[in-house]
Formats: sequence, C-alpha cells, structure tokens
Amino acid sequence: MRQHFHRRALLTASVGVMGAAILAAPRLAHAAFPDRPMRLILGFGPGGTVDTVARLVSEAMSRSLGQPVVVENRPG
Repeated sequence: MRQHFHRRALLTASVGVMGAAILAAPRLAHAAFPDRPMRLILGFGPGGTVDTVARLVSEAMSRSLGQPVVVENRPG
C-alpha cells in the first residue's frame, strides 16, 4: 500500500511539472524577430534593375524592422 502511494505521488508530481513546462515553453522560446541582421539574396548580378529595386526595398525594410538588411548578389 505504501509503495502504491509513493508511485501515485511521484506520477502526480511529474504530471504537474510537465504541465508547467508545456505552459511555459512558448514564452521561453519566443525571441524578438529579427534579432540579427537579415540578408536579401538576389540571383542576379549587381548594377541591374533588380539590384536597384532590392536595395531600395532593403532600406525600407531596415527602417521598418530596426535591423540592417544586407543585399547579397549571387548570380547563377
């Protein structure tokens, strides 16, 4: 009887701890986005129309997000 009580108490305690962990997990995992500089990768070479538009968009994104947005050209 005494052993049965200890198992039940242990099970109840572990369920309570797991429930608290599940409820706290979203708050612990949530980080501010973006938390570091962003990269805007283009499949075209620098100096073209797409590059110019991407640089204008990246400036607006940078002001809006409060983080630098770097344009990277990777043609091919």
